[in-house]
Amino acid sequence: MDGKKPLTVDFSNIISASFNQTKAILFKPFALKKWIILAFVAWMAGVLSGGGLQIPDFGGLSEKINQKAGIEQEKEQKDANEPADESASENSYVVMNGKEMPTCPLPAMPIKAISSWGKVAIGLFIFLFILFILLIILFSWLQSRFSFVFLEDIVKNDASVKGPFAMYRNEGNSLFLFHLIYGVGVLLAFTIMLLPIIIAAATNSAAGIVGAAIFSGAITFLILLPAILLIYVFDQDFLVPIMAKDHLKVLDGWRKVIRLLKANKKNIVIYILLKIALAICAGIAFFLIFFAAVLALLLVGGIIGGILYGISQLLPVIARGPIFILAILLFVLALIFALFCAVLIGLPVAVFFRIFSLKVLGFLSPEHDYFPVKVINSQEQQEGSS
Repeated sequence: MDGKKPLTVDFSNIISASFNQTKAILFKPFALKKWIILAFVAWMAGVLSGGGLQIPDFGGLSEKINQKAGIEQEKEQKDANEPADESASENSYVVMNGKEMPTCPLPAMPIKAISSWGKVAIGLFIFLFILFILLIILFSWLQSRFSFVFLEDIVKNDASVKGPFAMYRNEGNSLFLFHLIYGVGVLLAFTIMLLPIIIAAATNSAAGIVGAAIFSGAITFLILLPAILLIYVFDQDFLVPIMAKDHLKVLDGWRKVIRLLKANKKNIVIYILLKIALAICAGIAFFLIFFAAVLALLLVGGIIGGILYGISQLLPVIARGPIFILAILLFVLALIFALFCAVLIGLPVAVFFRIFSLKVLGFLSPEHDYFPVKVINSQEQQEGSS
């Protein structure tokens, strides 16, 4: 220890400065194109409120079906040419309540066809599952890269994508590998939490199942989930800016983050608690604004729907089809517009929290200050006034 007193962060001043800078970025001046690009980048960054594949061969299926169809057709022709069996005719009736009732024998189940379609279903399921995993990996890679893009755009007060995306290629790929390994570890952790419940269920003990569920649930909600959320917060708030500032790989970045956390335990605890409170306030504000927007949209939609309904009543029934199609089209457009509004409403929140974390990081670690305050000496002040 060097004997220095730990820094005391002026969070109220940082919140005020972050709020003012958010207004400057988004509203001075207001540019819809900039909002749309930043909203897309923020969405891709995940900050708005994852070898040889042998696909089953389906080519032989049609041939097998055609062959079976030909066999069945030949069999039907053969049965038609043969005389009917009297014993079969006699067995085609059953006696119910003293009356003879004709029976309807069930056709033979095409075992080969069922087997073929079963293979197709299994193959399709495996293909879709692998495709789903690949899409998760793809979006995880994009999220890692766009985390740096969003950081660069906020720092530079810009709305670029191509330049930052290429600039932070190495950092983004390193972060992606960490996210991939970390995601597998989280899945394994949740699987381990399920093992006591599975073991208890195998013993058919109701008390054991309840006890295992309580134990696993307590460990999950009290230890596992908070740890996952804290790692995510430190990942986005401190790791990404440090990696971007020093151009580090993920392990070197985590070493600096851990040193930062150890040296500022009290400030970090206050930061986490304050961020939770701010997130709750932001969530309430977002809900109220979005609710008001939805009400306005419903009001406008009701008026338009009433007009269309009135027009349709004046038309013959055969001519109401285009009105119905137009109403469906307007409803779909309204849903898309509502989602678009939700994204735009969430953008100021994402920008504020990005700036807030950067300012806290800059206070705790001046070497990673993205918004340094320029100190003007007396000579520069005299030159500026002259």
